[in-house]
Amino acid sequence: MLFFMHIPKTAGTSFRFFLERSIRRRGGEPAPFTRQYPSYADFVAEGATRSSRYDLVSGHYPYHVLELLPAGTRVVTVLRDPVERCLSHVKHQIAHESRTGEGSGVRDLNEFIELPRNRFFLDTLRNVSVKYFAHRGDPATPVADDALSLETALRHARRCAVGFSEELEHFTRVVARDLLHLPEEASAPESTASVNVSADSSTSAALSPRNLERLRAMNQLDLRLVDALRRGSPEGG
Repeated sequence: MLFFMHIPKTAGTSFRFFLERSIRRRGGEPAPFTRQYPSYADFVAEGATRSSRYDLVSGHYPYHVLELLPAGTRVVTVLRDPVERCLSHVKHQIAHESRTGEGSGVRDLNEFIELPRNRFFLDTLRNVSVKYFAHRGDPATPVADDALSLETALRHARRCAVGFSEELEHFTRVVARDLLHLPEEASAPESTASVNVSADSSTSAALSPRNLERLRAMNQLDLRLVDALRRGSPEGG
């Protein structure tokens, strides 16, 4: 079995579609779901057991659910620049509130980040990648930085196939060849252009210097994790 640990806002939906196509191409079957993944609680309660007969399971579930999956399951995931990932999640929330009429109704990125009522939401975006690799529990729950372990996250990450969103096409080829063992002519992926991105394509350049530094400070562990994995360093510092 292959477990795709889908960290939000990393072009993961596009990558999941690639995995599903590839699994079917080699005669396997991905675990089905409807419009969205089952919740973390539902997956832990019974979804993992139901998924055990499939060749691919995907979801916004942390690394530790590997314990609920069949022995020998391989983990694959995609990371993104932590500040850009965090900012993309903020844009997604702004678009959701605009569409539904919920929340503050604020549409400006800087104003949204500075609004006191959004502090809890921003706390859920703190060091998300490290949380997925190291935290035992619902990854949507805010966790204090000192409760996270960069060392544990790095140890788990090095047991996974890890790609980066800006190199997604190359990563799909590596996964197709090395994990899925598809022939070279079948490993060329179809378009991996993200199908689930915020409408606003601007980047961290849209932020004030103070808010850019705030997002960097919120994601110091993630920044060290990504840097260590890029460099192949044995440590995160």
